Amino acid sequence: MTTRVVDGMSGTNSSRARMTPKMMPSTLAREYLGPASFGHDGAGGQVAFADVTHRVGFAFLTNLMEAGADHRATSIVDELRRLLRRSSRP
Repeated sequence: MTTRVVDGMSGTNSSRARMTPKMMPSTLAREYLGPASFGHDGAGGQVAFADVTHRVGFAFLTNLMEAGADHRATSIVDELRRLLRRSSRP
C-alpha cells in the first residue's frame, strides 16, 4: 500500500488527504494503529482498517448519521492501540 494516487489538501473538509488505490494509509487525521495500517473512513464516523503488523482487522459501523464531530471511533481505536502496545511488552 505504498503507491500514492492522491496526496494533498481535501476539498471537502480542509484536511490533508492521502489515498492509495481504494485505501487510505494511516494519517495524522486518522492514525489507525500505525504505518502498517490501511483502510477507509466512512460517513457518520464509520471506519474500517487492517493492520499487518498486529494482524488485526477493525470496523466501527453506525446505524445513525451523527451531526458534527463524532469521536467514538477515534476513542475506540486509541484504546485498541493502547491495549496492543501493552500486550506486546515483554
